[in-house]
This record gives sequence, structure tokens and C-alpha cells, in this order.
Amino acid sequence: VVGIAALTFFLTMAPDNFVIKAAGDKVKVGEQVTFDATRLTTVDKRDLEYRWDFTGDGKPDTEWSKGTLVQHKFAKAGKHKVTLFVRDNRWRTSATEIKTVEVQ
Repeated sequence: VVGIAALTFFLTMAPDNFVIKAAGDKVKVGEQVTFDATRLTTVDKRDLEYRWDFTGDGKPDTEWSKGTLVQHKFAKAGKHKVTLFVRDNRWRTSATEIKTVEVQ
């Protein structure tokens, strides 16, 4: 169960709710990185929308989208927290998973 306050809905949790796809083992400054949330679904197969925060400040950097793939380039080296936000077709929102991306 993932949710904020009383706005809870059930998600099918995969080992990784979103996957980071880079050209190699390490992410380089300025490299286009693909983030993939296709593994994340609801128990009752509701439509989901996704937003992403690439700066770690808790404020989404993208608009809501039904697309499960998003691309981003990191401008600075270091560790960056990436958060995937998800809402269902009833407009209930839930922050699902945070990953740290190390950029060189």
C-alpha cells in the first residue's frame, strides 16, 4: 500500500517500481538518461499518470503524463535523488519510490 494521508490506493509493487536506463554502468553529466515506470500498475488496472522530481526537492519537474518513460539530463556531478509520483484516474496522488542516481 502506498499513499499520502487518507488518499491511498493499491499498487502492484515490482522489485523496482522504476528503472534507470543509461548508456553504461555510470551516468555522466549531460548524458540523456531514460527513467521507466512501466512495471508500476494498480491492482485493479486503473489508468495511472506519472510525474518526476529530478532535483530531490520534493517538487515535481515534469507535468502529469500517462507516459511511463521520461528522459532527463543531469547538469552537475554528484548524487541526485529522483522521485516518481503517481496518481490514479480518481486523482489520488502517491509518491512511490525514490532512487539515488550517481552522476560523474
